Amino acid sequence: MSAAGIVLVVSGAYATGVVPPIPLTLKEGGIYHGLARSGMNYVLQAEEVPPWWDIRPITVHLTAGSTAYAYGAVFAPIRFSTSVVHHWERYDAKAKKWVDEGHITFPISGGRAEGYRGYSLKENLTPGKWRVSVETLQGQTIGRIPFTVERVSSPPPLHEEIR
Repeated sequence: MSAAGIVLVVSGAYATGVVPPIPLTLKEGGIYHGLARSGMNYVLQAEEVPPWWDIRPITVHLTAGSTAYAYGAVFAPIRFSTSVVHHWERYDAKAKKWVDEGHITFPISGGRAEGYRGYSLKENLTPGKWRVSVETLQGQTIGRIPFTVERVSSPPPLHEEIR
């Protein structure tokens, strides 16, 4: 009876989206100021990263009209192919709810140890709380990249990260 109960609970949690869709996992993700492809790598333009123990959402300092890039690496097993969605959302403090700001869909194929890499971008983000949910086509969340946008008059110092 106990085993049957566990199977029912886990199956119900998966079906309702409470449990992330296995076998997909968000290995890494972040918000960047620039992104360029260089051979088999991505070169990312990033602000200084907070220490690993700081769990607060990162703050991205953007000038008016600039672009923010959401980058993520999704692990998928060998011979597994599907599509993932970057779901951009902004928090509306007056309405006290998340507002849909767009969906970007792209295909992934499994087998790469570091995860399949992909990105999406948005221009001219308004200041405030944001998040990019990495989702399946059915809307199940694989992972989430929370961040806050602050408007600045000049770009912050950036460094390059190679992924």
